[in-house]
Amino acid sequence: MAEQVIDTFTTQQLAAEGPQVHLTRLAQAYVAEGSYFIADLVAPPIQSAVNYSYLSYESKWHGKKADNRRASGTNSNELIWNASKQTGSTVPYYAHMKIDDRDAGIFGMAALENVNTRMLAIHMKIQREVRVATIIEATANYASSSHYTTLTGTDQWSDYTGSDPEGVIKTAKLQVLNACGVAANFMSMPANVAQKLSGHPAVRDVKKFNAKYDALQIDDLLEGLPPRLWGLRVVVSHATYNSANPGQTQANAAIWGKNCFIGYVNPNPSPLDQSWMYQFENLPLTIKKGRSEYLGHSTIIEAGEDVDEKVTASAAGYIAKAVIA
Repeated sequence: MAEQVIDTFTTQQLAAEGPQVHLTRLAQAYVAEGSYFIADLVAPPIQSAVNYSYLSYESKWHGKKADNRRASGTNSNELIWNASKQTGSTVPYYAHMKIDDRDAGIFGMAALENVNTRMLAIHMKIQREVRVATIIEATANYASSSHYTTLTGTDQWSDYTGSDPEGVIKTAKLQVLNACGVAANFMSMPANVAQKLSGHPAVRDVKKFNAKYDALQIDDLLEGLPPRLWGLRVVVSHATYNSANPGQTQANAAIWGKNCFIGYVNPNPSPLDQSWMYQFENLPLTIKKGRSEYLGHSTIIEAGEDVDEKVTASAAGYIAKAVIA
């Protein structure tokens, strides 16, 4: 496909050029590597239109006590879902980088396209990770105050003597089960929490006395934690971001803070089925390319996605905050 020459750069003009298939595949493959980014695991993406609809589950609906016996000549018992139809709209997110023709002559255009694509993919994925983590950390997104706790002092998991991480997680599991009728199946945390938790006596005992958790079978990306712990799938994020403004001293921090999320994540995502959170995705991460003589005789590489993150079952999640000092 021939490159488009433009005098001024706009997203609409790049859109006319169309996606760059090989660069888009490169970007999507790069961000899928390892476990640095976990937003898509906590909040599974669902393909959607720009304006979408979904069912919001506020509490348990399928376990309601009922008498389904039917007398001759009467109607069957009607089941009313405790779910409401909601609507939303996806949001476009775009960023670009430029490749000066002089740099292309030194390093090669193909090499610079690949590097810029990777940098844009990381940037876009970090922004998505931050958006999902911000939603999960906000206690207002949970069904009630019974769905979150903040640990302090000897209750924090970095205190190997006084803390009880198994008790906290079992409390979370029971709260989710009683509130929404499905069992929590997922636990996520940042690497700093995972490192502390993996050395806790309660976890060391699990690994010691259960052959399935032999050290040789433990993924290094889980920081020494087993892939399943106390009945939950374990996912660890290694994603960090720079919270400083441009020009200020770099200040890297874990995107997921010092928190641990426990909840139900639907293994078969659907806007009609409950899961703590979904991402409604009209356009997945896509790379476009175009020429601009206005911006210093440059090639423009643009990354874009059209997505909206939404809590769809507020009772299906629980967050333990500040779990380590």
